[in-house]
Amino acid sequence: GKVRILTSGMTDYQEEQSVELETLRCIYTAEELTEVSQNPPCFRVNVSQEAENEGDLSVSVEVQFTLPENYPDSPPAMEVVAQSGLADEQAEQLVDKLQEQAADNLGMVMVFTLVSFVQEWVQGVCESVREERERERKRKEEEEKRKEEARLHGTPVTIENFLEWRRKFEQEMAPERGGKGRESSQQAARLTGRQMFLNDASLAQSDARFLTESADLEQVEVDESLFQDLGDLTLEEAQS
Repeated sequence: GKVRILTSGMTDYQEEQSVELETLRCIYTAEELTEVSQNPPCFRVNVSQEAENEGDLSVSVEVQFTLPENYPDSPPAMEVVAQSGLADEQAEQLVDKLQEQAADNLGMVMVFTLVSFVQEWVQGVCESVREERERERKRKEEEEKRKEEARLHGTPVTIENFLEWRRKFEQEMAPERGGKGRESSQQAARLTGRQMFLNDASLAQSDARFLTESADLEQVEVDESLFQDLGDLTLEEAQS
């Protein structure tokens, strides 16, 4: 059975609580252990996890324990009274876990066990955050790598994306082609006789054929003076 050490004027519960509190004073520093009251025994223990590397999470949580009269046969009342690096939901989850741990340790002094659980829980939270940030960092690196490879090698050509590209290209070029067509028509209307002969060799060839064929019929004499003033004559002026 369980042996209880009794001191004059103290119940067995009070004696166990007193011995446990004295033990806690030896284990934790004044910064970690804060005594709130003696009756009922109430104290706070601060647990901190500092970031080891840049980008790691720093967590600090302060848990208050209030011992009921028949502790340790009844669990202590526990609450998170201060926190940093934790969301409210996480603090509530911690209290729920502590209550489960207390239920498993009824009949034995348990504050040190509960504080040790808090330390492990905080370390687990920091490790989970660190792993999540590492996964996110690797994901971003892979994404940047894929973008760089796509930039260097381009997009593989398939029938589908080639047809889509050609459709868009033709849509973009249609207005420009229409504009060039109108410009060409306007320029053609303003060509001089000399420019028309220079731009279209078929005109000169047709005249040569005409002269060759006519030579068989009769000698054709051309008065060159008739064409001396036609050098700058435009198509509109010639038609008028």
